[in-house]
Amino acid sequence: MKPWVRSLVGILCHIPGIYMIFFMGFMVLMITSGPKANTPGVPIWFVLIFLMHLAVMLMMFLLMAFFPIWLLKGTALSTEAKILWAMGAFMMGPIIQPILYWLYLRKTPDGPYFFGGPLSSEPSQQPNP
Repeated sequence: MKPWVRSLVGILCHIPGIYMIFFMGFMVLMITSGPKANTPGVPIWFVLIFLMHLAVMLMMFLLMAFFPIWLLKGTALSTEAKILWAMGAFMMGPIIQPILYWLYLRKTPDGPYFFGGPLSSEPSQQPNP
């Protein structure tokens, strides 16, 4: 996998958690600020939040497809571990996907993976002892 794709997946898998905090804060602010004057039409903030919500949900669906496919096709984990991680990434995506990224998908700047050996079809850069 190309480095820019790894970085893009890393950024995308962290957005849902950040968005959830923003959305909850925004809703609390809107509820506590009280009603506004009677103005016709839909408020612009509602349209913007709706479009942002739509974009984040679409991105989450794309990540829910990416991680199980990446796990089942491109990693050297055992079959049981692949199935468990794929089910977790599909069912609990916003929680499991950043964990998968940090454990298995991200590399340190000098090459080797953070935890354990390489888990894809890429050759190992570390000599075996």
